[in-house]
Amino acid sequence: MVHGVHYRTKDAHATTAYAPLTIVCDGCFSNLRHDLCYPKIKTSSSFVALVLENTNLPYANHAHVTLADPSIILFYPISNTEIRCMVDIPKEKVPSTSNGEMAKYLKTEVAP
Repeated sequence: MVHGVHYRTKDAHATTAYAPLTIVCDGCFSNLRHDLCYPKIKTSSSFVALVLENTNLPYANHAHVTLADPSIILFYPISNTEIRCMVDIPKEKVPSTSNGEMAKYLKTEVAP
């Protein structure tokens, strides 16, 4: 049973918070999850997403899954004119978007 949480503020001040209901949310990249989970968490892939504008899916208002090599690709409508495309990147380190690695990866590894 959780009665409260201990945490540190940005200035390293230790604090305890108590409440009748305590909810602790922690993302997959946090230090807390990394330190407390056993066996250790290993990230084997990540999803990246892009929005396709003014295009159509084979079946309107349905999601589509493409089982490709090396990636699983999901397509689903998010508006009347936009389709979200989510590509699984089977690597521990996702290619950078700032230096063009992601665009190159999508063009050379996923698109063919």
